[in-house]
Amino acid sequence: MATLLLCVVSVLWGCSDDACVALCANTARDLEQCRQAWGVSWETLGAESQADWSAGCQNEWDGVRADLEAREVPAADDQCRDAQSDINAVGEGSLETRCDVLRALYVN
Repeated sequence: MATLLLCVVSVLWGCSDDACVALCANTARDLEQCRQAWGVSWETLGAESQADWSAGCQNEWDGVRADLEAREVPAADDQCRDAQSDINAVGEGSLETRCDVLRALYVN
């Protein structure tokens, strides 16, 4: 699922110590803004709501994290931070640009 891929390779600007959990929350927030402009429902994105999408992403990450060896967790967190940085850099120009990236990942 694209959610899992994004969680493993992205970083959120979040309030969590876990970069991948933060990525889930930030991506859900961005998707909420973007999906309205796209005219799609949360169901199109595989969830019932923003909170449901974020929780599903976090649950997927929890499953992946549980399968990682302790020494692998910091590298996964770094991947999430790097991915969030990449998303932030792409979206610096506008929300529309960020939405284009998210649409390619989750809708198209």
